[in-house]
Amino acid sequence: MTTANTTATATAPSETEAASLAAHNTRKSSRDLVYDAILDLSDSETPANVRDIAAVTGLAIAIVYDSVKALKQRGRIYSDNGAFFVTGELPETQAVSQTVLPNGFVKLEKADQVMDLNPREARALARSLAGYVEQAAVILMQHQINEQQAQIRRLVRDYSQVRQQLHAIAPERQGAIAA
Repeated sequence: MTTANTTATATAPSETEAASLAAHNTRKSSRDLVYDAILDLSDSETPANVRDIAAVTGLAIAIVYDSVKALKQRGRIYSDNGAFFVTGELPETQAVSQTVLPNGFVKLEKADQVMDLNPREARALARSLAGYVEQAAVILMQHQINEQQAQIRRLVRDYSQVRQQLHAIAPERQGAIAA
């Protein structure tokens, strides 16, 4: 029995094939897109549910479900009450304090780290942190809006129950009461 040694000669991909391959390799997988969306929503303190993730990524809900399932199996995310969160990405938040000294200097303290800033450095830091301040205000407003929407839903439910009770008591007068 003889065996023939055959060697396959690989040809280099054409320029269009190479460009297509490079584009494919730089694109993120749907799982990575979902993970990034969960991170982004978490950063803005918004619960990451499937519908929001689909809206952020542009992926179909079925693909989001599959990606979430895979991420949960790998231990990269966990779910709580329909919302998804990243597991152990950030260290525990520590207290940060700021003290403005009489001479205009600012002392920043975080744990055992202390920074003394002159007024110019303090202003530069304030400008660079302005976006975080704005984001915090948006987060606070969103929480207030969510609370108000929940309160409105409860009031609408209560109103509907009262109307049903009135209709049960006096069906012929219900039209006059509702008007």
